[in-house]
Amino acid sequence: MTCAPWINLTRVSEPTTRTTDRPVLPLPDDASRTAARARLTTLDVPGAGLGTLEAAVTWAAGVQGRVPARPFSSVRVILVGGDHAGGASAGAPDWPRLIQRELTGDGPLTLLTAASGASLQVVDAALTGPELSEHRIRSGSAPFHLEDAITPEQMTEGLTLGERLVDEAVDSGADLIVPASFGAGADTIAATVVSVLTGTELPALLARVVTSAGRVDDEAWMDRCAAARDAIRRIHGRRRDMRTLLTALAGVDFAVLAGILLQAARRRTPVLIDDPGAAAALLLARAEARQVPQWCLIAGTGGHPTTGKVADVTGLTPLLDFTLDIGAGALALTALPLLNSAIALAAGFTTDPEPPQPAADSEDEAESDSEDSASESGSDSQPAPAESEAGTALEPESASDPVPDGESDRTAEPAAASEPDVKDGDPTPQ
Repeated sequence: MTCAPWINLTRVSEPTTRTTDRPVLPLPDDASRTAARARLTTLDVPGAGLGTLEAAVTWAAGVQGRVPARPFSSVRVILVGGDHAGGASAGAPDWPRLIQRELTGDGPLTLLTAASGASLQVVDAALTGPELSEHRIRSGSAPFHLEDAITPEQMTEGLTLGERLVDEAVDSGADLIVPASFGAGADTIAATVVSVLTGTELPALLARVVTSAGRVDDEAWMDRCAAARDAIRRIHGRRRDMRTLLTALAGVDFAVLAGILLQAARRRTPVLIDDPGAAAALLLARAEARQVPQWCLIAGTGGHPTTGKVADVTGLTPLLDFTLDIGAGALALTALPLLNSAIALAAGFTTDPEPPQPAADSEDEAESDSEDSASESGSDSQPAPAESEAGTALEPESASDPVPDGESDRTAEPAAASEPDVKDGDPTPQ
């Protein structure tokens, strides 16, 4: 798929301005992570063990600060909603109907939370239409290609709201948080933010626009491209820090998501991510505090290029590798049983009391034993006497046996030649 010729998507490259007053947040327990990795090598299991799931197990040990880690038992899904005006929302699905399904209990996210034992909280941060919760800060974000999405005061309110949501969840016993986004234009905003922070071209980050009937809408995709291009040009010359980008491009809902990620790191609470909105918020939060990604695990990209790019940039390997496009948070809840199963297996397996020695050491010891045996047998045995053609053993000549005439001269000459007797000052051998 290509954009129309009149859409110039060449991004103006600018150096990212780094803030000097970044907060220093705690890191996961590296000692626990190292101990968990060492313990995995001693598990008494057949075959290759847990394979690629070992990374998730060691991550869980680090964020929990204990070895072995224990399965996550109290998961809070925080679904943050916000609508975005203008071309960013071209071809958007009928979000009011979809979110109403979740509120009535028959939406995919509601069904998955019930199956996994998680709790779901819907947060109306900046939707349009009837309010769905008491958290609304404003009614929709402004068209970001024409003006700033929100005001600095609303951005601060969004960050504060995200922090408060995490505090409420952790204080009620949550040990894992799943932030997710929904709303008209949220995917376009996420792709634009990731493009600005990584320098990736927009067409590589914007997923195809698919209608409810399953038809690919190329015109809507190009409208999104044009709006994002104009938004990037509009903020040319401005800083690229988290607060500036939240105000100029992202909006209230992304401010809430960034606040959730920052506060989760402060409260030492792990986060499971699976959608473009939360992934873009992860990059924004990382621009504020570099420690945030280490508290996060990407459940999967769901085939979305924006989430995949964030996984590459942060070095977080997705837990699952398949497409599941039924709403934000669904892939994380699908991966949760697998994650908990791996953690339970790693904790339940016994360790091998005597781990086998490496094969190289065994071979070296075998060679050493063989050489010792050979040397011992050689010192104890004498060479066998040679036999004559008649079969009679030949006795070795003794020192007292007579030497034929002329033989002594012939045998003495080589010795004289090999060790000449040279007198001091006389170079000529005597």
